Amino acid sequence: MADRIKYDVAKTECVDVDLMLREFTRRIMVDTVGSNEDVHTLLSNIVTETRKMIQDALPEWKKGKAPRMENREWSMLEVLHNHKEFATCKTETASCRYWEILTNTALDLLRDRKLPGVRTYDTDISLILQHNDPSLLEYKHNHTTSNRNANSIFVPFRAALAIHGLPTNTEWRAVAEETTLIAATDKNQKKAPGGTIELDWGDALSSLEYKRSKSCARFDLETEKDRKKHDFRHILCSEKILSDPAIETENSEEEILVAEDEESDVSGEYVPAGTKRKRPNGEDSSLSRPSKQLKNLDGNRPRSSNPISGPSLAGIEGADAGQLPEFMSPPTRDATKSVAIQAAEYGMHRLVCSHDITHAFTIILENTVFYISWYDREGILTTSGIDIAYHLEYYLALLFILQRFNRTDWGRTGHPQLVTTPRANAGEKRSGMTRIEVEGKKFVFDTANPEALLHKSVAIRGRNTTVWEGQLVLENDEFSSEKYAIKFSWKEKTRKSEAEILRLITERAKGRRDILDYLPLVVASHVFSDVETGAIRAYMNVLEPKRAPRELVVTVTTKLKGRITELEPDDVWHVWWDCFKCHYKLWKLGIQHRDISTANIMYWEDAATGAKYGVLIDFDLAAIEGEASNNQQRTGTRPFLAMDFLRDDDGASVLHAYKHDVEAFCWVAVYVATCCESVDNKRQLTSNPPMLTWAYLDNWTLL
Repeated sequence: MADRIKYDVAKTECVDVDLMLREFTRRIMVDTVGSNEDVHTLLSNIVTETRKMIQDALPEWKKGKAPRMENREWSMLEVLHNHKEFATCKTETASCRYWEILTNTALDLLRDRKLPGVRTYDTDISLILQHNDPSLLEYKHNHTTSNRNANSIFVPFRAALAIHGLPTNTEWRAVAEETTLIAATDKNQKKAPGGTIELDWGDALSSLEYKRSKSCARFDLETEKDRKKHDFRHILCSEKILSDPAIETENSEEEILVAEDEESDVSGEYVPAGTKRKRPNGEDSSLSRPSKQLKNLDGNRPRSSNPISGPSLAGIEGADAGQLPEFMSPPTRDATKSVAIQAAEYGMHRLVCSHDITHAFTIILENTVFYISWYDREGILTTSGIDIAYHLEYYLALLFILQRFNRTDWGRTGHPQLVTTPRANAGEKRSGMTRIEVEGKKFVFDTANPEALLHKSVAIRGRNTTVWEGQLVLENDEFSSEKYAIKFSWKEKTRKSEAEILRLITERAKGRRDILDYLPLVVASHVFSDVETGAIRAYMNVLEPKRAPRELVVTVTTKLKGRITELEPDDVWHVWWDCFKCHYKLWKLGIQHRDISTANIMYWEDAATGAKYGVLIDFDLAAIEGEASNNQQRTGTRPFLAMDFLRDDDGASVLHAYKHDVEAFCWVAVYVATCCESVDNKRQLTSNPPMLTWAYLDNWTLL
């Protein structure tokens, strides 16, 4: 799993932080179909509001009226005091505590703030930041427990009550105080959570990961009053120039770059780039620093992402498309590699915790610079960073926005056909009974029962297939005795769904039982085309031409008995041969499976005779002969990939042929023979099966 996360992180696409903030702002607008300029204006208003909150409190704070920790105040003085302590402290543990107090105090102050065009505070969630040490969350997969713990987690108020074992009538501030005691740096002041309920990543809306290697030598929030008034777009990294025709026509390109690319000096003074000032030693020095380039983690510079009218630096010949203002720094491979992997693991846990999670995001706080990382089945988007030692107003603006997020904004689909039962009250055990509706049929499955989970793939990018055992809901609201396999997967939009391919097979087979009896029986299927990954990438102009967005597909089939790995040796051969013959006949009909693995060779058992018959499943990656395939990469599952694909560096040079699936069948036979054994009359994987490690080795090592 760790290697897969590293692979996904290596493919991270970097985007401008202003675009992510605008996307978040769009979600809380009363009129969600507003123009890009409307979104920009609203975000500007939010930042102006939070900046005013800071400026109004600065005079009192300068007088030394910052509160002491033992005398808690719910005011901006508390925010500024903890901001200073956070920026100047040298340890990660201490900085974590100060930031949590700052965040919860700010959340309390922002609750009643109202702006025209913005949704009101979401009382159903009542966002709170919870300290997560000792870990309150646990994630298990394939009997392995993840031992990484997020520093802090954003949770709904109900979950916070459960964590601390507090009654439902407890005030929000009292719960926030409890989180402060858990985060105390002094061990004698620490207080363990009082609740006994176990939380999962369905309760954690998002995580906040800290990485502290140094303190900020100096910081100054007063610089805002000394700045010349300017449009919000001046200080955002995708737009250095206003869409003003006068600027475009009267100034030369060189003059525009000097006049509009403003930076913040480390001393705290705010001056336009290119001007000079006297340093303490009397020497003149330009405050313009070498340009920083915003790059993908693999070293590639991103495309221009400018959704509103007006040119950006990327549109000016000779300008550096990745040049950022001083306080907005790009994530670099060396600086964020470790923390990016940690954050990605938390994002992945949130992403795969439930069938109805569409996306997840985390906040990475490295020293005093914060980044936002977005995770969905198409990959990872990570923003450029904002130095909050100088620009606290942007973090407060982010909190204002997150506070108004609803369940859909936090990643739940909100689709009426995909219903998850939430925890009703603090301390109450979550009901796992979940109902969905597919093609007019209602099904139910129990997510609290680990035995009902038939299959789950854990990753960020890809189909992320999850299969639950479920039952049909009958007219009298009782459940059917027959069991079904309810499969959730994220297919590329340009691909046919598995149900479509199976319908095509039925048409071409023309009633041939030697084919149809060895295929899954689809009961219902639906493509949720509105639950997809493309919208945010289209907005940020990072759509990949060769890669289609993904959309959620639910397919319900009759439940099979089990996998080939669960069979005794005599039965293995019969099931393997059934699927091999079926696969050959399908290829002759022009249906190319292209993903042969132990997980896709299953069987059903005749109740009368006990005979076992093979069933070839999972046609998500199948190709139709004569139709163009949009998949430019190798298809298949390690460790069953044909060796031709392992020699293919770019994954697109080798045409998938029948011989490659035949070779995959052979590797399946080798796997079952060497990696499975009988224990107490039950087949299971041997301890440390040799071929299991093949899934994580590089191609040339496998060869």
